[in-house]
Amino acid sequence: MSSDDGSSGNWLDQIEPAGTSSNSNGDENSIDESAPTSVEDVEERVIEHFDAQAWNVIEVILSAHATHLIKGTSSCFGLVVEGPSGAGKTTCLRPFIGLDSQFYRSDDFTPASLVSQDSSRTDEELEEQDLLPRIRYKTVLNPDMANWFAGDWAERSKKMQVLVRVMDGEGYVRDAGTHGRRGYEGDYPFNFIGATTPLDRQAWKLMGHTGNRFLFHEMTSTDDEEADIEAVFGAHEYEQKVQEVREVVHALLKELWETYGGVNSADCSNQPTRILQEHIGYLANLIRHARAPIHDDGTAGFEDRKRVMGLLHNLARGHALINGRQVLQKNDLQVCARVALSTMPRERRPLVRALLRSNGSLRTRDVETLLNISKPTAVKRIELMNTLQIGNCSEDTVKGGKSKRITRNPDLDWPSDISMPDF
Repeated sequence: MSSDDGSSGNWLDQIEPAGTSSNSNGDENSIDESAPTSVEDVEERVIEHFDAQAWNVIEVILSAHATHLIKGTSSCFGLVVEGPSGAGKTTCLRPFIGLDSQFYRSDDFTPASLVSQDSSRTDEELEEQDLLPRIRYKTVLNPDMANWFAGDWAERSKKMQVLVRVMDGEGYVRDAGTHGRRGYEGDYPFNFIGATTPLDRQAWKLMGHTGNRFLFHEMTSTDDEEADIEAVFGAHEYEQKVQEVREVVHALLKELWETYGGVNSADCSNQPTRILQEHIGYLANLIRHARAPIHDDGTAGFEDRKRVMGLLHNLARGHALINGRQVLQKNDLQVCARVALSTMPRERRPLVRALLRSNGSLRTRDVETLLNISKPTAVKRIELMNTLQIGNCSEDTVKGGKSKRITRNPDLDWPSDISMPDF
């Protein structure tokens, strides 16, 4: 088995317990266990061994995982890291493996495995197989979500419908002929972090029709030749780099859980300022427009933004917690901004981002140049932005005929006090 980061072998087998790496011999990179571990320590180590993009993803994973700590939350948080093969998605998940009190690693996680109904097993054996009680109050790590989107539409839709139900955090009960009614009722929250290559249109359409429960963070391939050379020929072997990042990640999370008293214990009830509330609402609104599925009649299906607002609010609070705070600050919204600009189908991202960065409008020729696409494709993308109500489509008279223009919806003007993320 080979991973998307170029390493080989079973990466679980290569894990050393945190604090036992070959680097713990007193050199300059070893951890001072007497000093508290900060999120800055993790950032420094990740960037030292990998790059800023890896840190961006690990920071969001830390923030999503820390939502377990928030008192009063019961629903689940789902985050998907999406990028091409070789972008480093697996590298970003690996530092969290091995902290079994907080994480559950599963390569073949499927909704059917949550509550088993195998007719060849006894009830006692099924209870041992059931995944839902084993992941309660933990974060599931799934490095390859490909099997989620395998099969025909009906099969995939059934998988997603089950997942939507379970991610309400209220358990799951199944009925079948052999074992009858089986399952778990009550509070069964868990978080989910998955990785996948870019999803196709059908996958996004499926999620849009069955109920969106996931936020996304994009990873892109790098064309940095020097970074690639350093990654392969540098002084630190890949496994050593992962292990040294794992040490600080585990140390930080153990200390956080001890400091706040474990899951559902951190009082984050203070209301964010009005401007922060408005910014979270803006980012949720951007997501509901940008990822809306297109119905067969050509109209867009917009989700209710309250659920997305709740997810972004919790993500921001998780970011505050990993930074030692229980009150939101403006910089907690940067993780939300990166997620908002990622939570949409891949082919939509470049134009949405370009339109948000523009002075307010783009013509067909601008879209052709910015996205390096043909004129007919540029026209279709502009018309899609109009359907999604991200912008308003009009026609200009130009030399040689007519040209489409997309003018940004003023409700989606990017907030001036939030930095526009780069990818």
